Amino acid sequence: MALVHHTQQQTAADTVRLQRETDDIDAAFEIVDQQLGAITATLKFAQLKFDGGGSKQGGADTSTRTFRLDASNGGSPLCATPTAISKIVDKNKEPSFDKLHTIKTTKLEEMTKIIKGTQTTISGLNSCTPHTNYDQAYPTTMNACTYNTAGTVEGGIERAARTYHGTNKQLFERNTRTGECAVKQLTEANEKDREKDLSYLLCKALQATDSATKPFSELSGAQLQAEPTVLLSIRNCDEKFSTSQTKDGLSTNTALKEYVKSAFGEDSVKFRTAFVDALKSLKPPVRTEQKIDATKSVEELAGTVDAVAAAAHAEGERIKKEIEAEKKDAATPKPIVSKNEEKCKGKPQGECKEEDGCEFKDGKCEAKMTKAAETDGKTNTTERNSFVINKAPLLLAVFAYII
Repeated sequence: MALVHHTQQQTAADTVRLQRETDDIDAAFEIVDQQLGAITATLKFAQLKFDGGGSKQGGADTSTRTFRLDASNGGSPLCATPTAISKIVDKNKEPSFDKLHTIKTTKLEEMTKIIKGTQTTISGLNSCTPHTNYDQAYPTTMNACTYNTAGTVEGGIERAARTYHGTNKQLFERNTRTGECAVKQLTEANEKDREKDLSYLLCKALQATDSATKPFSELSGAQLQAEPTVLLSIRNCDEKFSTSQTKDGLSTNTALKEYVKSAFGEDSVKFRTAFVDALKSLKPPVRTEQKIDATKSVEELAGTVDAVAAAAHAEGERIKKEIEAEKKDAATPKPIVSKNEEKCKGKPQGECKEEDGCEFKDGKCEAKMTKAAETDGKTNTTERNSFVINKAPLLLAVFAYII
């Protein structure tokens, strides 16, 4: 029962953790997509080319002319795309993504600096004065030019001399894949910083992918003795440890802890032998219609419809044994309860005194036994172990968590 409670609690915690980690990963994918979209848009924009061909130019008066230029992505690429991920920065080596702790990012503001402006070229001119430094105003540039009938007008994006502004961003506080994130939280809505948000969400996503629950087979009594759920379950089921009345009391109950350590195996090897390997060999009965089959192990049944049938059948057998035990107990004559028994029942240890005919025994206060009572065959005894509890439902519940 203690293992069932432990696995149920672990399953609930894992469900919450997995949902949180899924949200972190989804958020990271979203902001990475945004960054990729911005990069793709910049690359496409940098390739824009403008063509003034076709009969669509004109002017409404004698002093101006309007040129309509068609845009296309006919320009040269902004940068050469690596043919394979191993060719990035010509390292000829596949990245170890499981060791990723630093990324290279470019702010959106820096991306726009890649575009210096536009450049338009008009051909078919005569007598123009050369200006090789490209440092003149429009009137000066066009002042001496005359135009013939064979000219064209074309345009394109003028790029900055330096077209890459990526900087290294460390995702974790240390230059390793462990520890806290370098950026502690998302930036405020009124002060959004996409670069910081990207670093934070990627760090959280990496932490999520690195996170793992310790396998059930690697549990041990040494670990379980520190689990409050396990200690509480055993305290509530075993009278020997019922004197631990509070959660705080459990942490100092050495006898209870030693019992857990011994009962579940001091190390994972002993635990695995007693609880995992045993589950694999156990074949609980499964009632289907009028037939009872016991050919499948708990491992094979876990997570199937037959597992429910096996658990229900085992629970039915347990209830039947309990009813039979109660009937047998009801048929057994009960001794007359003495005044001392009534007086001693329920008293705490400090008030359980011998002069009142009481003694504190097995974790509870009860009437002190006399010689006559000890030899009296009708004297009431504890009903501990009065019936056998079928373990199949508990084992199925545990194994459902294992797989």
